[in-house]
Amino acid sequence: MDAAARKKLKEYIDTAIVKSKNLDLNEDVLVKIKGLCKASNGNVKSTYDLLQLQLKAPDSLVRLLAVQLCDQLFMRSSYFRKLLVADFKAFLENSIGTRQPLPMPRDTAQTLRERSLAMVDNWCKHFGKFHQPLSLGYDYLRYTLRMKFPELPATSAERRQRQEREERTKQELQLKFLRLEADIDDVLATMRENLEQMQGCFDILMPDLTAVMSNYAADSAPTKPVDSPAVSTKTEPGAPASRLNDEAVRATPLDSSEPVAETVPEISAADFYFDPATFGGATFGDDDDPLPEEPGASDANHVGGLSTVVQQHGLGSADYTLTVEVG
Repeated sequence: MDAAARKKLKEYIDTAIVKSKNLDLNEDVLVKIKGLCKASNGNVKSTYDLLQLQLKAPDSLVRLLAVQLCDQLFMRSSYFRKLLVADFKAFLENSIGTRQPLPMPRDTAQTLRERSLAMVDNWCKHFGKFHQPLSLGYDYLRYTLRMKFPELPATSAERRQRQEREERTKQELQLKFLRLEADIDDVLATMRENLEQMQGCFDILMPDLTAVMSNYAADSAPTKPVDSPAVSTKTEPGAPASRLNDEAVRATPLDSSEPVAETVPEISAADFYFDPATFGGATFGDDDDPLPEEPGASDANHVGGLSTVVQQHGLGSADYTLTVEVG
């Protein structure tokens, strides 16, 4: 082992523990001790031996600072853990006072016991399954001596690290928020377009019942009949019968409850007269075989050997039907 390194370690430990009047370790000195311990396991062994001497000091403040330095090295060096676990019983006696009371001052002794219990709890959670003496010592303190394990208070270095992590997290969240705020317009436009397409699909699959019922109510509402303008049934002499019939039909409304016969002028059989000599370009002579005359036919309906009977004329009604039988 390097004697110079051991000498430096002794100076640093005296400065950080023996000469200090604070409840926390000096950060600058702590960094130097960690750097020497990283160099070799020999330096770790020298630091452990020096700390064991400080743990037996008759001052609770010296023991408190020594316990804090043990915690720093225990969490970082596997070799230091191996050395401390091998003599874990002595550590509990000097730091917690399992066999004899801790030295004065009393307030500092209480602080030493509370921090030592919190450190043992933390060590057991992280390394208890790898080192059996840690689990046994924890069970002895908790279930045999009925000691309460308080939470380990954060040191200044841990508080600074926690603040740095919180600041980094805050900065990352701010950057994410700015990126999201920059992209929110595009996202909203896409969302609106998708919602419009979805609404169109819903309108096709399931029409709006309010609109359907309103249209149905409008269609089923009774409508006021519209008075038709008076149409004169007065005809000019020589007007054809078809014209008379059309005028009579237009003069009568479809939904009129008045008798149709009152609006239809009298039509005689003579109105249906036609010249058989010129009908269809054909000539009917005496030599042609006349059609058989229907029994009971009147002379008024017998024209040139043709028998014409008009039935169910329905003139002026909504359903106009004209049945003509020629026999």
